[in-house]
Amino acid sequence: MASLLVLIVVLVSSVGHLGTARREGPSDGKSLTSFEFSEGTLQQGNPLEFQHHRQLEQDAPSANATDTQAADKEAKKLAKKLGKKLWKAASEGNVKKVQKLIGRGASLKVRRGELKDTPLMISSANGHLEVVETLIDAGAGVNASDRDRRTALYKASFAGHLPIAEALLAAGAAVNKAKDARITPLWAAAHEGHAQVVNALLQAGALVDKATLEEVTPLWAAAQNGHVDVTELLLEAGADPNKTKNTGASPLLVASQNGHAPVVDALLEAGADPEAANAEGIAPLHSASVTIGNASVAVVGSLLDANATIDKPDNLGWTPLIWASSHGNLGTVGLLVERGANVTAVAVDGKTAADLVCECLNSEGDSSRAQCTPGGCELPQTSDRITELLK
Repeated sequence: MASLLVLIVVLVSSVGHLGTARREGPSDGKSLTSFEFSEGTLQQGNPLEFQHHRQLEQDAPSANATDTQAADKEAKKLAKKLGKKLWKAASEGNVKKVQKLIGRGASLKVRRGELKDTPLMISSANGHLEVVETLIDAGAGVNASDRDRRTALYKASFAGHLPIAEALLAAGAAVNKAKDARITPLWAAAHEGHAQVVNALLQAGALVDKATLEEVTPLWAAAQNGHVDVTELLLEAGADPNKTKNTGASPLLVASQNGHAPVVDALLEAGADPEAANAEGIAPLHSASVTIGNASVAVVGSLLDANATIDKPDNLGWTPLIWASSHGNLGTVGLLVERGANVTAVAVDGKTAADLVCECLNSEGDSSRAQCTPGGCELPQTSDRITELLK
């Protein structure tokens, strides 16, 4: 009997240790008896089962996490929608609307237009300083680039918007970041003749001789377009006056060809070589002799004063006098002959300078201006001085 009592006590103690029994009442439609276990009891009884139980709890997404993800998705959708409105306002220079949209959470990274500009890029290109400053203050990326790798600084520099370029530089814009073909903001400003922007970029550390894929430097671009103020700024900053493009043409050659006398003078003063020729043997004096006009005559004079070889032949054997004669450039013909050009020089077809002048005059359809015969060419009386010089 005593042994039976001890056994009953042990059984009761064991059941109490495992958990507390709960009878499901008939009111819930179940008659199943279940046991609720404390974590401590479960962990002590079966550690592996406990770990599995805890992992399931951690992996199960909470209602709060799901709600947060949905809210984030909606917020991004709204920011993008507002960003499109921001882009339009930025392009138009509507600073109040820009500020309002930023306050509502508009995305600063939205891209629109053919080049996929950001709001900062389009406002920089269009010259809207207040909008640019507002976008910078809001955290817009100053070094983002469009489809062609043009940055906001490039666009401002190309358009000549000095205050915007300065604002972007102050905000950390990369001064030497280049677009496709390696065209930098400095190159763009030099090409367009924006001297103040060029100066600001140089002060910010722009590389003065950074060239394009065709090896065209900012100085070459400025010389080609006759921007003497930009040319002088670049030369003062250390630009190489003799750095050629991939065809061998120098800044002096292209300036001479286009009749940019002040640029030619600036380049010569900086040490440009008047003899430097391109791959076809064309030197600055040849190219200047082709162009008609008083400016070109002045360029020829400057080149001769700089000791350019007056009878230097190109790869075809043509001298500057032959070139000037073939284009009917009588002013240059006269100057070259006065300065000692060889009037007996002939072109590859055996024609003299006088023959070529005559042909050029006749080609203009005014036969009264000259009379050509198989034995030679007589220039009209209005060109008596040239006639005498070419004898």
